[in-house]
Amino acid sequence: MKWPILFGKNRNRPPTGRWHDWKQVIADDCEGRCIYCAIAEARFGGIRNFHIEHFRPKVRFPDLEDDIRNLYLACAICNVLKCDDWPADPVADHSLPAYPDPSLVDYNSIFELVPTTHEVSSPTVAGTYVIGRMALNRAQLIIERRRIAVQAQIDEFNDWVETTLDSLTPGEQRDVIKVLAAVSKAQSAAMTARPYEDADTKRPGRRVTKNRKRRAS
Repeated sequence: MKWPILFGKNRNRPPTGRWHDWKQVIADDCEGRCIYCAIAEARFGGIRNFHIEHFRPKVRFPDLEDDIRNLYLACAICNVLKCDDWPADPVADHSLPAYPDPSLVDYNSIFELVPTTHEVSSPTVAGTYVIGRMALNRAQLIIERRRIAVQAQIDEFNDWVETTLDSLTPGEQRDVIKVLAAVSKAQSAAMTARPYEDADTKRPGRRVTKNRKRRAS
C-alpha cells in the first residue's frame, strides 16, 4: 500500500466555488486515496465515503479554509479521528508530535510496513503520533495491506507460469497446481478480519457522558 504523493505537485485552485465544491479536484490530486491511511476510494465505498480534509483545521486557521494547498482527501474514519486535532506545527525532522504536511513530505518516507504483520510503524515522533491518533493499524487496514501483498505474489507467480508452463515436466506442473492451491488458501486467509467495532471510529480519549451512558443502558 502506497501513500499518495503530493510533494512537489502543482495544485491550482479551481476558478469558481469554495472548498466544498472541489471534492473531485482534491480527490484527483490525492490519487483517489486517503492522505492518512492510503486506502483507495474503490476499496472503501467510493468518493461518497471520503471527506475533504482541512489539514490545518479551519476552526484554528480560518484564513486557510479555501486554500487548495491545505485541502486533502481523507476517508470518513480518518477524518473523524483527526477532527480539529493540531498538537503542534510540524518540524522538518519530525521530532515533535504533529502532522507532517503532505505537500512537503512524502508519507511513504516516514511510514514503514512490517512485512510479517502488515502493520505500519515509523522511526519518527511525528509518524508515531499520526499512527496512534489515526489508528492506522485498525483491522480493515491490515486486511487491505494483506490483500495487496498477496495479490502482488499472485501476479508475480502468474507471470512466471505464463513464461515457463509449456516447458515444465508433468511433475513440475503438478507442483504448480499445489502452489496455486496454497495461494488460494492464503488469499482466503488474507481476507479474514473482524468487522469494525464502535471504538474503531471514535476519537482517542473521547469521553462518554452520563446521558449517553443512560441512553446506552
